[in-house]
Amino acid sequence: MSSLQSLNKRRGSTGGSLTSALDLQAQQVFAEIGAYEGKTVAIRRIRMKRCIFAGCGSISSQLRKEVFQIRYLEHQNLCKFIGATVKDPTPNIAIISEYCSKGSLNDVLLNDDVPLTWNFRFSFAGDIARGMAFLHSHGITHGRLTSSNCVIDDRWVTKVTDYGLPALRYGEESGEEEEEEAGEQLQRIVPKVYRAPEVRDLPPQKPSSSQPADVYSYAIILYEIATGMDPHSENTWQLDANFKPKINQGQLSNTKCPCSQDYLNLINKCWTFSPQTRLTFDRVKKELRNINPSNTSALAWT
Repeated sequence: MSSLQSLNKRRGSTGGSLTSALDLQAQQVFAEIGAYEGKTVAIRRIRMKRCIFAGCGSISSQLRKEVFQIRYLEHQNLCKFIGATVKDPTPNIAIISEYCSKGSLNDVLLNDDVPLTWNFRFSFAGDIARGMAFLHSHGITHGRLTSSNCVIDDRWVTKVTDYGLPALRYGEESGEEEEEEAGEQLQRIVPKVYRAPEVRDLPPQKPSSSQPADVYSYAIILYEIATGMDPHSENTWQLDANFKPKINQGQLSNTKCPCSQDYLNLINKCWTFSPQTRLTFDRVKKELRNINPSNTSALAWT
């Protein structure tokens, strides 16, 4: 890629040039802001511990396939992947994507200055479901779906980001000490509360994405949307691996606002223990339309 310029850094990013980066397993959910072809873009930096080149400086065929798979995806609820820069022999990588000015859903939910009516909340939930349904319809699973990997643009449209490119995310070999360290880092990126029971204890380097596992992660986001719980907080990291928030009829425990029984039922259908019994995202979209027939967007309430 050409004419990419780093402008400044959002919270959580580190200093250095474009090709200096964070370790892959410690990839931050925060992004730098840059400029590419006259447009503001988000820059996420990662560094692989092994080379991803197939030889003579050429990208492996698998990585080429994965880049092509997401390069031309277009959906209003997906954060657009623009491209990536790679430097050999030390494979430092910067992933370039659409910039969304409101930050992550996690940021918004924890911001007391944002008046979160249920129209806002349903808009967040519906946008994510539509984006994920589109990904799944193209044979792509996420594997890292969290409220920090859902970003919001200046029109309050929620978009799923950090999808695709499993060769970058899971292609690393490591020793026992590295794997233990990687597990701790992954816990900060994708807290265990987001990970479905069937993939929760897999090694960080192993692919752990599936459509039902993505739906389980979405259920946790639904819970966040209703309660303001922060799965990224240090206290949540210490939760038991089998943690599942308690749900009472008509309300969520420690909730900041009431929610309907239909909304609770939707959460329960998405985080069932058995992957085979979880809803698909196409079904989630239908259920949300039934719960919120007005389908009012967040933009109408700004």
